[in-house]
Amino acid sequence: MNDFNEFVRELSQGFISYKTLTQLIPLPILILLIIFIMIAVVVVYLRVNIRREEGRIETNAERIRIRGMQRGLTRYQMQILVRIAEIRNLAESAQVLNDPAFFEQAVGGFLEKARRLEDKDVPLESICKDIVITHEKLYYLAEVRKPLAAMSEIEANRLMYLTTDEGYFDIGKITDKNEAGLVIQLLGGNKTAGGFAPGTPVRCYLWRSGDGGYAFTSPVAKVTGTVVEIAMPPAFEHVEADHFPFIDVNVPCTILSPEAVPVEGEKPMQLDGLIFKLDENEAVIRTNQKLQFNIPYTLEFKMEDFKIKAASRIMRDIYFKDRTVYYYNVRFTEISSAARAIIRNYIIDRRTAPGAPQPA
Repeated sequence: MNDFNEFVRELSQGFISYKTLTQLIPLPILILLIIFIMIAVVVVYLRVNIRREEGRIETNAERIRIRGMQRGLTRYQMQILVRIAEIRNLAESAQVLNDPAFFEQAVGGFLEKARRLEDKDVPLESICKDIVITHEKLYYLAEVRKPLAAMSEIEANRLMYLTTDEGYFDIGKITDKNEAGLVIQLLGGNKTAGGFAPGTPVRCYLWRSGDGGYAFTSPVAKVTGTVVEIAMPPAFEHVEADHFPFIDVNVPCTILSPEAVPVEGEKPMQLDGLIFKLDENEAVIRTNQKLQFNIPYTLEFKMEDFKIKAASRIMRDIYFKDRTVYYYNVRFTEISSAARAIIRNYIIDRRTAPGAPQPA
């Protein structure tokens, strides 16, 4: 009892002597208690740090997903971007948003995992193309670019997907170009470089934001370590077209209802309208008369002295102004390839003119 009273007295004064503590608690038990407390403190510290790190990783992943949405990436491309960033540095994965080298240094590791875990539903070729597109949209986004007239016009630092008939494939970065060909740094390293021997025909794919995808086949001219020089291709295919944004226009149009659906038993309706937003697939029109959603209308208008006639469907009404002016977003359901090309070239000329805005 005296030992306990002494313990209480010392504790009230803000200290406990070793003698009093060992008299109250046997030394072996005291040692075990101290060890237990130390272990508990370490466990709590580690758990707090793990949770803080997990929160940081999830915050970085969310930042990456938000940037991906802003850049127009598909859901699958955003998943690829998050995985590539985490392979490079899990805690600092958000660095991928502003550092192309961070992205490129992780591509080799990502491809190695993709080879081991190949999904039959998602072929490796599709994965490689998505990596190329993701890199382009993330670091070199543009709304509109003029198509390439020759492959020698391709910009440096773009990624390219390469594959051979023997099944070798890799992703490379265009580091230089000359009259002889394109100089490409393979990102897969020495493991894949051996499949691109001089003289080997290589199928290549690249993507330009604001333009689209290009494909060509050309032989390997020279190999130095992981650097491959591919002969400049004399011909190539423009295999895909990037979707263009709306541009502001002021184009008069005529809106026709189909003859099979007369309006109130009279001749087909014909009224004037104005196209004030346009891309190659859609338009926003303004008219003084309300249109019906269930009727396929035909739009007639001129661009560059070319008469365009396009079947269309109303997708939504934009807004009303005093119920006298109506705005409709329409989608072209039938339009000739020549008319679509006229619209596309018009957009390219408008958006690539000096002073035309580009996305940040």
